[in-house]
Amino acid sequence: IVYWSAGAEQPTEREITPRRGFLDRGRWYVIADDFRTGEQRTFRIDRIESCERTGDVDEPRDVDAYEIVADKRSGKSAAANLKAV
Repeated sequence: IVYWSAGAEQPTEREITPRRGFLDRGRWYVIADDFRTGEQRTFRIDRIESCERTGDVDEPRDVDAYEIVADKRSGKSAAANLKAV
């Protein structure tokens, strides 16, 4: 993907493996494995400028979107506004 991080002057190119999409407070996000950082990251979908398939297939792995969002909100309840898909 080509992704614009908040406050960035230039987009970055990243290779990701999407794990779960979710809607939170009116914005869509994707939780993905980010090969650039070696970490699981959350990307806002409206900041993805472009994407292309690599053809690589990875083993499915479920992630808990509720837990990830609650962690980002410092333990505040995420269930009220979050819809995981």
